[in-house]
Amino acid sequence: MHPEPLTITLLCDPLDPPSPWSPPQMQAYLRGLGHRVDIRSAPDSGSDLVHALGWAAGRVLASWPAPWILTPGVELSDDAADVAAGAQAVLVASNDHAVAVNRLGIPNFRISVLPPAVDCATFTRRGPMANRTHRFRVVASLSHDGDGVVRAVDALRYTPEAELIAVSTGGAAALPLEAERLAISTGMRSRVAVVEARDDRERAWWLRSAHAAVTLDDAVAEPGFVAEAMACGTPVVATPIDSQRELVVHGITG
Repeated sequence: MHPEPLTITLLCDPLDPPSPWSPPQMQAYLRGLGHRVDIRSAPDSGSDLVHALGWAAGRVLASWPAPWILTPGVELSDDAADVAAGAQAVLVASNDHAVAVNRLGIPNFRISVLPPAVDCATFTRRGPMANRTHRFRVVASLSHDGDGVVRAVDALRYTPEAELIAVSTGGAAALPLEAERLAISTGMRSRVAVVEARDDRERAWWLRSAHAAVTLDDAVAEPGFVAEAMACGTPVVATPIDSQRELVVHGITG
């Protein structure tokens, strides 16, 4: 016997960083289960359930009368305890984050660790890939404004046989200004390229062509990018923060 379909709102706020779980993927999965799912920037009073993807989105629901779920960002906001207190359940991407939320006063029975989901039909070892050059190809993500890409460009100085492909997953397909200046001043600009992946298939196309994927930011984790790269059979080099600490096992998965 299947449960009755629900009307679900996935609540996103532009002030929140990208969620480890892609809202369109969540929407497609939940719709596949028969639920009615919309992605909105404001809650809908007709929803049976609202899922807030970030602290800013959750702040809107602090006094929401209907059940709602919170997937908070890694960075704790000043009013994090008040926001999380109103949620019926809090979903996090790592054990470290679960501990941090628990310290806000949220009981463990309301906290669940949910690893980032990957579309394994798209992100797979087999499939088309971008043409390679003679260089060792490293792929990084341009999904946020962290300093990981800057560090990746800096590392090229010590690996003259390598090239860096920075993949944009939305927004302007351009290097951060600091990375651009570093690449030009050190004569490495010809070994750095920025490409825009219009969808998951194009991102997988680039990841399969890479010899390694890197995410080197020391504050903002990219568990979705890490999981996608590993699903494509691409080794990962990542900073040990948040869920990346659990996804990337040294010497085994990265």
